[in-house]
Amino acid sequence: MYSLLQCYANAAEIDAGLRLIEDAEKSGLFNRKFNQSWTLLNAGRLLMLSGIEKPEHIKKAEYYLRRAYRAAEIQKGGELSYVLYARAMVEYIKGNRSAWTNDLTNLVVIDPRVRDWPAGDRPDPWFQLLLRKFPKLADDFERVLRSKANG
Repeated sequence: MYSLLQCYANAAEIDAGLRLIEDAEKSGLFNRKFNQSWTLLNAGRLLMLSGIEKPEHIKKAEYYLRRAYRAAEIQKGGELSYVLYARAMVEYIKGNRSAWTNDLTNLVVIDPRVRDWPAGDRPDPWFQLLLRKFPKLADDFERVLRSKANG
């Protein structure tokens, strides 16, 4: 399920991804089986992308990203960086500057190399979707990430 959700999220195939999430929720699989950080992260990313046009999906994105964060903390792998990055985007969409700046600051503490992530994501369909609605997102993120990584 993680790989399929990731493919839908990366390609900005939101409707297909949302159907998969809804089916997994209805069947109870998200609570019983699909509780790993990557699956929860990609569910949160899809809901975040949907939330650009349907703000009611942002709360659900936050729910899945909170679960992904807790799972990543337990797993102690590299997933935490990706969760913080997605969480910062949700906060950006909500207009909560202090929260998204805080998430990016924590991200740099975990891995200073993340300052290049927005530039690398610019050509991706999911990031393009964000940039159409929030044209300054990449520049804002890069500015904060670089300033925190440099000191």
